[in-house]
Amino acid sequence: MNSQVLRFADERCSLDALNKELEKQAAALEAALRRARLNYSIAVNKLQKDLELLSSQVVSMFETNENIIKQAFPESRPPCLQGDPIIVHSQENCDDTTLLQFQNQNLGSKKQPVGGDTLLEDLKRPLYLQEGLYQKVEEELGEMHSVNLNLEIYSKTLQETLLEANAESNMIN
Repeated sequence: MNSQVLRFADERCSLDALNKELEKQAAALEAALRRARLNYSIAVNKLQKDLELLSSQVVSMFETNENIIKQAFPESRPPCLQGDPIIVHSQENCDDTTLLQFQNQNLGSKKQPVGGDTLLEDLKRPLYLQEGLYQKVEEELGEMHSVNLNLEIYSKTLQETLLEANAESNMIN
């Protein structure tokens, strides 16, 4: 009987030590989870700021292109659209995008004088730049999405690990 009491006391000591170790692990996992959430929050905020910056750059590029088009064709709107009733029936419905599409179609089909070729090249250059910017934005959005997914997976893994550690700790108690 005495040996059995000693054995139970030893088992209790070992279980207490194991319980303390599991509590330490649970505390460390909770701290790691808090750090991961903080890092995730910081990363999300940074990505949001980057997205806002990219958005403002896209808007700025669009406005720049719009201004270049307006400067290149200040009086061209009525004459260029009068010859093609398919594009626009009234000048009030004409916007810069329609104007640009119409001009790109007509410039491609009609030969322009040497000055017209220069004008066409001047118009194409900002459009190519804008296309490049859009591609970069799409690539960065893809990267941000990938990073968000990785952070979400990491966060879920830490949560599951914490829950498993808590469940094991509760089972021991």
